[in-house]
Amino acid sequence: MPREGSNLLLISRTRFRMARLFLAPLNLLIHKGFSSYRKGKRPLGRAMSHLLLNAVEGDYPNIQVNPAKAKLSEGLLPSVKMRTVKREGQVVVLIWERMHNPNLGASWDDVLIFCAYDIEGASAAINEEGVIRQDGRLTMELPSGLHGRPVHLYLVVHDRDGVSYSSSVYLGLF
Repeated sequence: MPREGSNLLLISRTRFRMARLFLAPLNLLIHKGFSSYRKGKRPLGRAMSHLLLNAVEGDYPNIQVNPAKAKLSEGLLPSVKMRTVKREGQVVVLIWERMHNPNLGASWDDVLIFCAYDIEGASAAINEEGVIRQDGRLTMELPSGLHGRPVHLYLVVHDRDGVSYSSSVYLGLF
């Protein structure tokens, strides 16, 4: 007969494994997006902590990560207000308001990073071109590995120097 403590350990290990599997394809973005906020703690550790406390849901053995509650970055830089998010075949089109407010720390040349993430396929695509707040629009063709696959979209904004970041914004499943 298993002891109650061993069940708690199994549940804890499963929750940790699910969080780690979720973050694995996003490591590069996590290291950038969590690097500037709260110095002294490692970026992956902060991302894992957030997932375990806020996004890992369900009862054993049906433990899953809720993608809408996941964070890919953490910071105080203001994000953008999205007007349109749509997927047309293998192309994702994003349109946002180009306004910026220097009083809140937002600049016209803040850089936007969009991430398309296929959780089941453990594959993520991140825009590599320099899209800035003032552009107001991004058209991104998904790589062949994501063709026909459902993707979760996230937005991260950072300043021109890559020092200050926004908290990531979940844009939905497309």
